[in-house]
Amino acid sequence: VNPEFERMTGYSSKEAIGQFVKILRSDVHPEQFYDQMQETILEGEVWRGMLTIKCKDGSFLEVERNIAPVFDDSGRLICQINIQRDMTEHLILEHNFRQAQKMEALGTLVGGIAHDFNNILGGMTGNLYLVKQFAKDLPNVQIKVENLERLSFRAADLIRQLLTFARKDT
Repeated sequence: VNPEFERMTGYSSKEAIGQFVKILRSDVHPEQFYDQMQETILEGEVWRGMLTIKCKDGSFLEVERNIAPVFDDSGRLICQINIQRDMTEHLILEHNFRQAQKMEALGTLVGGIAHDFNNILGGMTGNLYLVKQFAKDLPNVQIKVENLERLSFRAADLIRQLLTFARKDT
């Protein structure tokens, strides 16, 4: 147990020595996870992996841990050397990076859809203009066409907003 362990977990060396694995068990992982870890060590192999530990204050940390078994001359396991690194901040950054990638992909998708929809809307508004010209003597048709034009302009405004998002503008 070193000072970094004490800082990371909140346990003093006095509290941790001889209890290391037990006091940090978070019960986030199934019992089989811990059994497999112990089995690897008992086979004389180094166990490497990510796990969630529970600190003294009840908070959880995501750690990367290496556990190396130490055997005496007769092949009996006498201790384990545990090295762990707090990966919580790294995992948060990784999550944020993935979210940023998703947002970028969403922007690309939205941009493509908005451009296609804008082209469709352009064709529709052009045809509405022609219908309006041909139906000058039909007031009921004129009202309907004007309603469609208003809706088209609202759709065009929405498309502008989507394109602003897709371009990462403010």
